[in-house]
Amino acid sequence: MHIAVVPEELRGLGGRLQSIDGDVAATRGVLMGGVDGAAAATGSPVAAAAFSDMCDAWSEALGRCAASIGSAGTAVNAAAALYQFVDSSVMPLLGGGD
Repeated sequence: MHIAVVPEELRGLGGRLQSIDGDVAATRGVLMGGVDGAAAATGSPVAAAAFSDMCDAWSEALGRCAASIGSAGTAVNAAAALYQFVDSSVMPLLGGGD
């Protein structure tokens, strides 16, 4: 069995994931800014509270999504570094590597 990993490709993926993290966070800000004050426009305290709760849930979910995507990007970058370290330091000792 042979496992081939291209650390540069992993780093590229990590960077893209971290970029998406920022996009999700920016989208969260736009959405929450777009609904700011809208709860009061319902004219009903019950509807306003329900709308506010829904917006809070959206905001929290988008925040968690952004954080998870960013964490995945960080993990992929760390994997790239570890693969490169193993290839350059451990594999030569085992008779393999680049």
